[in-house]
Amino acid sequence: MGPLRAVLSVVMALYTAQACTPIIAGCTCRTTNLTCSDIQAIEAAIAAKVWSLRTPGSTKEELEASAERLKADPVRWSYDAGEFIGGLVRLAFHDSAEYDPNASDSFRADGCVDVSQPSNAGLAEVIAQVDPLWRPFCDRISRADFWQLAAKTAIEESTPYIESRRGRLSVLEDGSLDVVANPKKDKDADGVQAVRRRLRRLLKGDALLEHFVLPFRWGRQDATNCTLLRDRQASGERGPAEIQRVLMTNLGLDVPEAVALMGAHTLGRCDMNNSGYNSTWKDRPDLFTTAYYKLLVVARWDRVAMTNPHTGERIYQWNINHKSSRDQNAMMLAADMQLIYGINPQEVPLAFGETCGPLATEEDLEAKMTKPRCMRTSSVYPTLNFDKYALEFAEGTTATQDEPGASKWLTVFARAFQKMGEAGYDQTALQCIKCPPPAHCPTCAEDVLCGNNSVAGSAAVAVVDSSATISHVGALALLIVLALALVLY
Repeated sequence: MGPLRAVLSVVMALYTAQACTPIIAGCTCRTTNLTCSDIQAIEAAIAAKVWSLRTPGSTKEELEASAERLKADPVRWSYDAGEFIGGLVRLAFHDSAEYDPNASDSFRADGCVDVSQPSNAGLAEVIAQVDPLWRPFCDRISRADFWQLAAKTAIEESTPYIESRRGRLSVLEDGSLDVVANPKKDKDADGVQAVRRRLRRLLKGDALLEHFVLPFRWGRQDATNCTLLRDRQASGERGPAEIQRVLMTNLGLDVPEAVALMGAHTLGRCDMNNSGYNSTWKDRPDLFTTAYYKLLVVARWDRVAMTNPHTGERIYQWNINHKSSRDQNAMMLAADMQLIYGINPQEVPLAFGETCGPLATEEDLEAKMTKPRCMRTSSVYPTLNFDKYALEFAEGTTATQDEPGASKWLTVFARAFQKMGEAGYDQTALQCIKCPPPAHCPTCAEDVLCGNNSVAGSAAVAVVDSSATISHVGALALLIVLALALVLY
């Protein structure tokens, strides 16, 4: 009887671990079986949304007009797409960053964020946008997994270093709109597909890094309650140790990965009503580029007082002092500045004054041509050499398509993104599936979503056959059978 009771105990533990409550009736709360077709359909839906905001229109004339508007005033006409893309990425990060390895709760990437916390202000509106996109697939994929997959897709569709390849709206012969997985292979309708291909090349550039594919493993479990006693997100008003606490200690990133993940600030914007900070990090908040790092290095930044809308306390952001630039409205948070400069927000007036940058080169300092406005991070915090990697990611120019910095950044970012979304999960609980490689990466392996590719890294990850997954129903059935066997025994 001992061995049988032991087996029953294991199955009961397995079922208990998998038990969860659906957020919405009829939806799954834990992904147990996801096919390549499911993933491709979800990616297509997210990509279609991104491009419909970036270049809205369903006819050749409308698309061309959208492109002209965007080209003439990129700051204004990239706003909607940038806000949506940035919202997806922020949602995925904030969901993951509620994980604390030292806490007794099980909060992690679980499809639930505590919107009552000030740092999560505005995310309720993002969720309201994302949920309608999730519901057509919610019987197959948990909300937690959907949020991570949506962020992954939005980033890939916003990176000018690879070719856009999924999810545009196609005009059918009857004039209706439909989502297609690969518009290049679809029948052209009044030249619309040809126009969209030209727009993608215009907006995103030619393919550069064909192996860039963000990993995606599934199996995250949804939570219906994630109320926190205290805010766990990183504060923009603290020193570099705050980056260390949230990104490195809690999420398990190393220094280069933490710096790479911070580069996600290249997307989206800050809203004064949510955080007290205001504006974008660069001129195009809808494009995932290394411009974020370049601006940190080459621009002069002025410290400006703002007001926390939740507490009324004074907070600070850094505005670019370069009014003739396309990035004339760019701003940085203290956490961004700390990737280059060793500032502590509470000590800035005493240590550095109200201005930082541009970064003085070693040659300038040796020739005594300039006096550093702010010391580099590694000079002030030797164990947090964020500036070493930020400078590497900033390497390259428009003429070189931001190389070699772009490759360095995306290589590390892919690792960081995977660690972020998987923090708090037992590695055996997450699965990936072998799928045909994306069109832009014909040489990628079938297990590219597991992280086994030349850009995302080569860490060994077991590829689990989805058919071997034990579902809630399967676990319950096995539990009943074993319980009956135990009684009869």
